[in-house]
Amino acid sequence: MTDAVNVTFSGTVAVNGNVTVNATGTVTFKEKLTLGSGGKLTITGGAKVVFADDVAAGSGDVTIDARSLTASGGVGSFTGTGEFILRASTGVMVIGDGTASSSALRVTSTVLQALGSGFEQLTLGKAGSGTVTLAGKVDVGSKPSALSIPGATVSVQPKAAITLGGARFHLQGKGDLLVQGSITSRAHTDISLLSTSGAVKMSKGTKVHSMAGDIALAAANGIGLSLLDARGAKSSILGRVTVDPGRGTVNDVNASSTVDVYALSFSLYTDADAPAPVDLIEVSTSTVYIDGDGGKVLRRESGTNARMHYAVQHGTTLHAQMTTPGYSTLVSRDPAIATAKLASVQSTLLPVSGSDAASSYLMELSKSSMQPVTLKLLDPDASYAAMLEQGWVVGSPGTQPRANGTASADPVFDYWVEAVEL
Repeated sequence: MTDAVNVTFSGTVAVNGNVTVNATGTVTFKEKLTLGSGGKLTITGGAKVVFADDVAAGSGDVTIDARSLTASGGVGSFTGTGEFILRASTGVMVIGDGTASSSALRVTSTVLQALGSGFEQLTLGKAGSGTVTLAGKVDVGSKPSALSIPGATVSVQPKAAITLGGARFHLQGKGDLLVQGSITSRAHTDISLLSTSGAVKMSKGTKVHSMAGDIALAAANGIGLSLLDARGAKSSILGRVTVDPGRGTVNDVNASSTVDVYALSFSLYTDADAPAPVDLIEVSTSTVYIDGDGGKVLRRESGTNARMHYAVQHGTTLHAQMTTPGYSTLVSRDPAIATAKLASVQSTLLPVSGSDAASSYLMELSKSSMQPVTLKLLDPDASYAAMLEQGWVVGSPGTQPRANGTASADPVFDYWVEAVEL
């Protein structure tokens, strides 16, 4: 059906094939709509779209380009296994129950919860185009499908309260991605925030909580962190966190010494030409991976505040990157993607006083006595954890060997790992 104004389906509609409607007025389905044989549902023309009853979309994709959408069949009433794509004909979309202008396509929590859990993905918006705002209460329900929200300008407004319920959640903006409200989860949810040309900027005091799901932040030009919490209902169960600020740096927007990230493992990607961070992030994790973009990744254990300090050195330039509030292990492959087993351990060990500042590293690096040490594993049949301990990659600093091969009895001992093959 094309070039229509108002279109109303008064009775039950069941079609084994495609349903295509192009209308500039209002498109209404008063009773149940069922699509079979992989049929697609496509509604274009900038119309108001109303689903007053259930929709069984089957395996075909659903594409709606409209200026308003109503789905009043109840929670889980709109089902399908293909992709659900919703775009605003005005180029402006507001997701949630907050304030919206008359020109915006509003997607309320009622509509979000009407969309069932079986869709391959819900895509609200268009990559690189339009404005998408999340405002007020945004509740996807307890059985959501994976949700992707792309646009040119994407933001989470101040005081917005986004509650996720599982699957995946993705925000993607072309410019700066502003997170001025909090994102929380009632169930394990993998969360990703991406700015393709700008920065990801969390406001002071905001948080992203995944309930043990993985969290990934990536940007072209910097990331400002407030709190990334990958802990589950039990704090011993955590997800992994990955942060890539592109050409920029990662900064603690709270400018405090409190923890900014809770994670099973933390992966940080750096750029050789990026400036030094202004405020270092504090990460509570047992495992750290840093991509130094060709630079040396240095780890120092403080003898005064029980923290591990991480930095990246390019030539004579040393940029501190992050700290952990307790002991953490530096690994040479990203834990989020590493699948190979431990093959060998090679370390560069330096007896540097734990109370020395970062400048000590630069002094030590110029010494000819520094040498790589290849550590042979004592028992190839041991567990990988035991093999790491045998290679002096994990364990008490007091048991670390010196670069000359002698044992160190001094518990205040600094060292770093250049390469660990896992």
